[in-house]
Amino acid sequence: MSLFQCQVEKLVFGGAGLGHLKGQVVFIPGALPGEVVEIELQKQRGDFSEARLVRILEEAPERIAPQENHFHCCSPWQILAPEKEAYWKRQIVLDNLQRQTVLCHSDLQVRETGPRLGYRNRLEFHFTQVKNRLRLALHEPASQNPIPVETCQLGLPTLQRASQELILLLDDAQLRPKEMGRLVLRGNRNGQAVALLQINTAAKQRLTSHQRNWPQLDFQFIAYSESFPKEAVSQSELFEPVTNTRIYFGGLGFFQINPFCLEPLVSVVGEWIKGEEVLDLYGGVGTLSLPHAKQIQSCVIVEEHPDAIHFAQKNTKAIPHFQVTFSKVQQALKQIGVQHTVLLNPPRAGIANQVRQQLLKVGPKRLIYLSCNISTCARDLKDLQSCYELKCQQAFNFFPATPHIELLTILERKK
Repeated sequence: MSLFQCQVEKLVFGGAGLGHLKGQVVFIPGALPGEVVEIELQKQRGDFSEARLVRILEEAPERIAPQENHFHCCSPWQILAPEKEAYWKRQIVLDNLQRQTVLCHSDLQVRETGPRLGYRNRLEFHFTQVKNRLRLALHEPASQNPIPVETCQLGLPTLQRASQELILLLDDAQLRPKEMGRLVLRGNRNGQAVALLQINTAAKQRLTSHQRNWPQLDFQFIAYSESFPKEAVSQSELFEPVTNTRIYFGGLGFFQINPFCLEPLVSVVGEWIKGEEVLDLYGGVGTLSLPHAKQIQSCVIVEEHPDAIHFAQKNTKAIPHFQVTFSKVQQALKQIGVQHTVLLNPPRAGIANQVRQQLLKVGPKRLIYLSCNISTCARDLKDLQSCYELKCQQAFNFFPATPHIELLTILERKK
């Protein structure tokens, strides 16, 4: 094993430390700026390398002790002081945007609300076996190696308790890792929780029989094999109050992971959609538009996920000026009008090319773009800058102790 010394210069998109070795860029997960580290090169990819951190020779003053032994599996920035986390997240956003687009606010601020642990309303586990006992597990980064865990402190306290209780019951039922897929726990700040277990058919039959002996649980438990049954969607129903609006969502569908950050985000969005005709693309259950139902003229939510559609329809049932369209955004392009304020909350892949081109062709009056991936966001803004100008931009730290960040960008059509 050949080892090299390297000084870390900065943190980059994805969370790794960046240094140079023999004139070539090297990315080092787990290393912090200013540190001198000993590394082992692992992968050569064109003009850069990826390395494994072997030993820290000179430690950065902003390095802190992580809260969990498995932090590298769930929140690798537990080792970084919170004030430095905000600094580096801002720098990463600016670095990515400024390389590609003029739609970048130099005075960008990073906003954080709520706790730094115990904030996630969704936890996902796999399983492993230790000394013949069933254990919860998280996958090691860049591999499928299961790392045994007790629970994850990023989750809401209700989810942490439910995961610890459930693993004892599943072990008592003599279930084994090869019989199960993933375990998803979803909850809200009111203490509701649902656990959804993917399991093969034979094991599900054994489990169903064993459940007769279980104590009464304070959370909903649903076991399913192969595909998630439609009748279980309503059984996994949860809600979260957002600016005095009760928004329903499901156990497996998309909903913002950190409910504590929703209020400030939704409030900023509300300032730009009052009195508007709104088109909510990649709309999910209507999280960004529903809290402003009384202030807007109309809204069409476009969403393709069946689970999200179920709850979007439930959420809008009593609101006559809201409509829900069950469709991929690419198949609903004719709904985009010049008069619209368009909400965009796409997945990590960003705005689909067809959608970007239609936005440029039609030229809606305003775009409100919430991105969970700065890289694809920079690409999208580069295309949009020919027709749009920047009015507002703010980052939200929805995922403390991780490299992830959400960016809200508000654009208006050029005169």
